[in-house]
Amino acid sequence: MSPHTDPYDYEIIRPRCVLVVSIEGTIFYASFEDDPAAKGFIDKLNPRSIDVVLTGEGAERCGTLPFEIPCEEKETEVRPGDIVLRDGGGISLFLEGVAASGVRIARLGDSRINELADAFGNESRTVLLSLEWGE
Repeated sequence: MSPHTDPYDYEIIRPRCVLVVSIEGTIFYASFEDDPAAKGFIDKLNPRSIDVVLTGEGAERCGTLPFEIPCEEKETEVRPGDIVLRDGGGISLFLEGVAASGVRIARLGDSRINELADAFGNESRTVLLSLEWGE
């Protein structure tokens, strides 16, 4: 052992979580933004899961959460797969890139964006939201 090595000097590993979005049995994973609203969402969702009915047509599917998370809405450009909180407990999932008002809390991986539109079709869907933890 080197004279400069402390045997009790450990690397701290912080657990990370991803948002699991299940639409009619099709599962998508979203990475959280580093934002107070995203942290508030994680705190409210942990350790349970919730069902949210998302409705709408075109670029955006909207629903209401069973809890409120204070957030400072701002106009922003969203991409397909972005998940945005609205003040008052609203949540939106975007299937297309548009300008929107709210706070982006998470983003789905780009590789499956086409499957997202297929999972919704043109109908309302009940979406199961939960967290998955790892390192």
